[in-house]
Amino acid sequence: MRTIGKWIIGDTLGVGGFSKVKLGIDSETGQKAALKILIKNRFILQDTALRQVKAEIQAMSKIQHENVIRLLDYSFDAQYPKSDGTVVDVMLVVLELASGGEFFDFLSYTGRFPEPISREFFRQLIGGLEACHLNGVAHRDVKPENLLLDDQFRLKIADFGFSKVLSSDNDTMATECGTKGYMAPEILMHNHYTMKTDIFACGVVLFIMLAGFPPFQIATRSDWWFHKLLVGRHGLFWQAHSRTAQFSETAKDLIQRLLEPDPEKRITLTQIMKHPWYCQVSELTREQMVENLRARKLTVDGRKEAERRTRVVNLDDPVQRDIDFGSSVDEKLPSANPDLRMFTNREAIRDISRPSSQAPASPLGASTPIPPPKVYSKDEHIKSYTEFFSDRPAATIFHRIARLIRSMRTQDVVIKQKAYKIKATISDDAGTIQFLVRIFRHSSVDGVHHIVFSRRQGDPLQYRKLYTKISDELNDLSIPNPVPTKFEEEDDVPS
Repeated sequence: MRTIGKWIIGDTLGVGGFSKVKLGIDSETGQKAALKILIKNRFILQDTALRQVKAEIQAMSKIQHENVIRLLDYSFDAQYPKSDGTVVDVMLVVLELASGGEFFDFLSYTGRFPEPISREFFRQLIGGLEACHLNGVAHRDVKPENLLLDDQFRLKIADFGFSKVLSSDNDTMATECGTKGYMAPEILMHNHYTMKTDIFACGVVLFIMLAGFPPFQIATRSDWWFHKLLVGRHGLFWQAHSRTAQFSETAKDLIQRLLEPDPEKRITLTQIMKHPWYCQVSELTREQMVENLRARKLTVDGRKEAERRTRVVNLDDPVQRDIDFGSSVDEKLPSANPDLRMFTNREAIRDISRPSSQAPASPLGASTPIPPPKVYSKDEHIKSYTEFFSDRPAATIFHRIARLIRSMRTQDVVIKQKAYKIKATISDDAGTIQFLVRIFRHSSVDGVHHIVFSRRQGDPLQYRKLYTKISDELNDLSIPNPVPTKFEEEDDVPS
């Protein structure tokens, strides 16, 4: 058993440029946490990365709110025991564990949310952001990938690496940081900016929750969709988007005010919390919302096989219509939504059904019998939305997956058959993805295995595409979860 301080070191939850995040279990209380580990000899020379960690600690130490990931502890001088027995000097940041996984994963898996669910998540996002701003913290990278969920689907703002602690609301910033698609126009124009850039990013997040795709590609004049907001052509903006998504009039009004190009005119947090859409009486109790979200997950599970055989473009697959409202090129609506693609056309997917000629016939040689996989425990793992179940023998599943991965554009593959674990890095023109595959015995059904894929590093959209390719080829192995829940047994599943 490896420990760092009082924390028992568990599975790897993620990998960053200079850090690794491990599951930690308090040896005294059993409390679980996320251990962010930064090896000094790689890290100390990277001044920018060091500043990010210090900014993260400074910001998170000021905030205590149920919708913000809590900083539990940190140390600049910790000793980390590696799996090979060596010990290295590290910086350790201990964070609250969000066992429900990434908000983006859930959204991309289940599709866009109806307004009552979007409203509840948006209220939680604004509540957490208000706590940040009241404590002088500008987040500067609000996006779905930086929002986590606990086991009760409570939203948590995370990743304060780009945050800035300010002395007053009127302080301005100049550093261009964040993620392009969520950046406010004042940042992209290289102007000084305020905390209102976080509000703009919240507008993008709300739009994605309701539509399943972003409102624009980038907040610049050259972007067709954003240009309509910039020049006040809101009618065209909504005509283009209403072909594929539905928005209430009050939702449209709030989104327009959140995405206001002029930061001086952009809605404030106080005004958001007084807006009619925000203040609408909730149609769901907290318990009903949790049940609804669980049911959405199970409903999608039941459609998995059909979805794999269907061309899917965005988070949902609405019909796209190219409607010409005038002779001007500027007046013609784009033929597709802004690009937040979770899947690609099946005809564009490289055939990976067979190993390449360079791949061995079997990735693993004959070996002596090995013990069965470990039993899956939800207490030891973060929720994954890239997983399936199979009643095939563990060795059969393992060999199929290993052979398939080796037939792809794999830079590096580490296969540990005794642990039923495969770690792979795959690169293409879209970037590099590092992911982990583990096979477990089902927690309650003999003869059934639980196969869990998890992204360790890389763009989540590209990872989702990659997982879809792989799961398509393994479709014959997959069965539904054999343990029905009360949600699966109900006839009427909330939508």
